[in-house]
Amino acid sequence: MSLADQLDGAELVVLDDERRLLYAWFGGTGVSVYDEDGTELHYFTIGTSSPRVSTAMARAAIARVRASEHT
Repeated sequence: MSLADQLDGAELVVLDDERRLLYAWFGGTGVSVYDEDGTELHYFTIGTSSPRVSTAMARAAIARVRASEHT
């Protein structure tokens, strides 16, 4: 499946140029991490007890994971 196919329907996509990764959030409680070929490399949960996740919450979770990967 191509990267474009994988990202179809994503509500938020964050590009990590340095690592050549894309973080995609589709509105749920998890985030998929893809390489530039569209292969899903990782999936993590946002870590909230709330059934509704906002874009801001998803963006903050992605930022936390990216920061932890850079240490």
